[in-house]
Amino acid sequence: MYKILERVPDETLYTFVKSLTPDTTRNFYNFVGRNSEGIKAIVEDGRQNFFVQLYDGAPITAYGFLKTKVGCPWIVTFGLVVADNYQGKGYGKLLLDFMIHWAKERNITKIWGSVFYDNEHAIKLYKDVGFVCEGCFLNEVVEGSDKFRHLYSIALYLPMRAMSGISNWSTNPQWYIERF
Repeated sequence: MYKILERVPDETLYTFVKSLTPDTTRNFYNFVGRNSEGIKAIVEDGRQNFFVQLYDGAPITAYGFLKTKVGCPWIVTFGLVVADNYQGKGYGKLLLDFMIHWAKERNITKIWGSVFYDNEHAIKLYKDVGFVCEGCFLNEVVEGSDKFRHLYSIALYLPMRAMSGISNWSTNPQWYIERF
């Protein structure tokens, strides 16, 4: 059994981050080189946070966030990372499905994020859920490194629910977006 939490003690999150291998933090660069205060600041910067915990007192299995884009309350950015020992066991999909449902309930029409071109497992997950590639940033600098990596800009377009004064239409422009 598992539960999805919206808040965990700061030390629990810090322990989760410090347990991630360099390969994992390399793909989820929000945490690269952060100390406990820096991680706390990230989590408290207006994001809606989600944590997967298998049982009370267990370590965090996965962390995800949604953050409203400034000036565009119908668009959120997202991030997702799964603990190394739990990757490939469905926890990333479980958390991503939960975050998508959460966004739909709040009439979010676009979930935007980025993924490194060589993060094959994450790309497969995002494709399976329906994300499309909006573009590619070539030779992005990786924080804390002198290496360059390509970064895909990805998005999931959600249908907009009817609101007063607005017809029920979909913002899905997949007809002009190249699938990655």
